[in-house]
Amino acid sequence: MPSFTSSVEDTLESGDLAFQPQPKLSPGHVNDWIIKDDDEPADVLLNPDETVIGGTLPALVKRMTPHVVTPELSFSSSFFMTFRLFTTPLDLADCLVKRWDMQVWHDRMLVPIRLRILNFVKNWLESHWQAGTDAPALVHLQFFVDQVPDGILKAASRKIGDLISTRRLRPESIHNKYAAVTISQATAPRSLDRTKSFDRMRSATPLPFGNGAASYASANPPPAPMVGRSLYSTLRAGTFSAINVTDFDPLELARQLSVMENKLYIAIQPQELLQLGKSGAPPAVNVKAITTLSTAITGLVTESVLSEYDIKKRTNLLKYYIKVAERALELKNFSLLFSILAALTSSTVLRLNKTWAGLNSKYRTKLEELRKVTDYTRNYGEYRSRLRETEPAAIPFLGVYLTDITFCNGGNPSHRPSPVRSDVQLINFNKYRKLARIVFDMQRFQKAYNLLEINEAQHFLQFALRESRTSGDHKDLYRRSLLIEPRESSAEPASADTVKSRTDIFGWAARSLGQTNTANTVAA
Repeated sequence: MPSFTSSVEDTLESGDLAFQPQPKLSPGHVNDWIIKDDDEPADVLLNPDETVIGGTLPALVKRMTPHVVTPELSFSSSFFMTFRLFTTPLDLADCLVKRWDMQVWHDRMLVPIRLRILNFVKNWLESHWQAGTDAPALVHLQFFVDQVPDGILKAASRKIGDLISTRRLRPESIHNKYAAVTISQATAPRSLDRTKSFDRMRSATPLPFGNGAASYASANPPPAPMVGRSLYSTLRAGTFSAINVTDFDPLELARQLSVMENKLYIAIQPQELLQLGKSGAPPAVNVKAITTLSTAITGLVTESVLSEYDIKKRTNLLKYYIKVAERALELKNFSLLFSILAALTSSTVLRLNKTWAGLNSKYRTKLEELRKVTDYTRNYGEYRSRLRETEPAAIPFLGVYLTDITFCNGGNPSHRPSPVRSDVQLINFNKYRKLARIVFDMQRFQKAYNLLEINEAQHFLQFALRESRTSGDHKDLYRRSLLIEPRESSAEPASADTVKSRTDIFGWAARSLGQTNTANTVAA
């Protein structure tokens, strides 16, 4: 059986810094002392199942770099996700250096601890790097290149040296390709010009664009677009003022809005959520972008209904947007569903009794089912239940995540006293584990839809959303609502103050992001 030392040598020479477990020793083994690396009782607080509730920074680092067992996955992931909230990268790097220099009795313990430390540094540089905050730690991390003697750990040290050089040359953070996408960029054409876009639609759509069968290299081609020849010609000509949103099939409108939102959702970075509301935090440009788009969609639906003076046509508009909301739910775009329902249940639209009177029982039932999904009672219980059962690709309603993070920050202290020594303050890691869990759930849905993006439709929607933002404020919309259906009873609220709170679906959460990002995220 190969020795532990030789297995470490093989691992490092192959360039792989995977964790190396120690052989499990039986109780009372003569070398029992080797596996002891206990924390001071005052330095760490554990649940009965051994999960960490709190600890000092050295104790948490020790749990991340044990010498016997692989660090628990959820603990490791939560630590990398949130450590910048309870320490600085520089202090963390310093703590790693001190852990490296610890005095131990035997190489059997020293080698695996140092291997874990190198593995920690590798993972940090390779998969969890945030250039804006972490760059000062590079000087300390250089220790693991300069001070590692020749031997079985040198291969790992060289690997870290390469990563440090890469971070100095290319200091960008680890992020996805959609990072910092604005609404304008989300609707901008990609590599295809308009003619090629139309050719793709023709190849994918038997009618009305042609009679050829779809031909895709993908095993799962996107569904064929549902855009008629006349509408597409008008879109291609760019005469957007001649087009109404309702000219689109409800499903295709839901698809194109989902493509737009999907890009913005995928661009959201973990630190934007984790730093929410914190003083001095960098602008949460991607969160601001998707909340701005959601509010704009609500405004577009509201404007569309209030611009129609004919009661029957207004009723048909309600039917149309109920259909779009249904299709959004089918596409698992909860964000779009919330945006549309925010408009239909706003004071400016909900008060239109004559318009709603024309809605038959079929559509009333559909609307009620959609309302149940977006109902805020029981802490959005129905919505949360559905989301737990949802597989990506999907777009959750970001407002619930923002609420959860705010309450988690407000309801849990950052530190807690040690139960052994009241003068020792432990990092409340339970709080940060909860925050990480929220962000991990958000990230679970950051996957692209398998939908065909129609560039011309995207350009039109950008135009329509921009136009809806210039149609007046909430008080103007309420006055227009009164104009098309005058007040019938003194019992009806005359004030428009409640309108904003009903149509701004993010409320305080959007305000906590600050207003300084608008210029960066809203199309001019």
